[in-house]
Amino acid sequence: MRKTEKLYYQDPYRVSTTATVVKIDEEGVELDSTVAYPEGGGQEADTGLIEHPASGTIVAFADVRRRFGADVRIEGDKYINVDGVISHIVTEVDRQLLGGFSIGDQVIVRIDPLRREKLSTSHSACHLLYLAVMEVRPGIEQNLIGCHVREGQARFDMLTDERFDEEEISRIGEIANRYVDGNHPISLYASDSHPDARFWACAGQVVPCGGTHIERTGQIGRLTIKRKNIGKGKERLICVLPELEYSVARYR
Repeated sequence: MRKTEKLYYQDPYRVSTTATVVKIDEEGVELDSTVAYPEGGGQEADTGLIEHPASGTIVAFADVRRRFGADVRIEGDKYINVDGVISHIVTEVDRQLLGGFSIGDQVIVRIDPLRREKLSTSHSACHLLYLAVMEVRPGIEQNLIGCHVREGQARFDMLTDERFDEEEISRIGEIANRYVDGNHPISLYASDSHPDARFWACAGQVVPCGGTHIERTGQIGRLTIKRKNIGKGKERLICVLPELEYSVARYR
């Protein structure tokens, strides 16, 4: 069974690579390896370009999707979806150019480093929100029904009949910003059972996560926490990042 080599796990600051075309369909291109992170775990996908050096053709991709993964058990009784293939979804205006690509061709795939940095920052902020919520409402992690990580913002959706009140929102913000102010290092590592099963570790806390992240909590900036009712028995908590001057100098 084929699978895509995920170079963003090997080097999260790598913005381009040469790869081989494995499959072409009406939507896009599958490669044998990629630096582009696919939508998953709530995090939005990278965007970028695929260049065909032999012909000079360049197409833009606006989405990246992972398909055909397999569930494996990791530490304890937790399961995570691993392996699979990654497809780069080409913008509709560029799909007419896919006729210039053939299976086996060598291409160059590049991501937008500024978008990657923004999403990585939001994802790390999302984990601080998670840790703060767990401290204020222990056990509510069993009721999480969704999350979304995008540029400048992240949120969690939970099943609960007990609305988060202003005092709890304030406490969640204080706890999350305490992690920010501590400027703690963030580390990412793979499970011993499978290289695709990843963990995020910070300030003694460990969370299963296959997303991309920044290096320290202080890079996030102080967060604003908001609550939104999304229906009976459901709550949404949102962390909004400040306007930051992002640096992509580390990307190469």
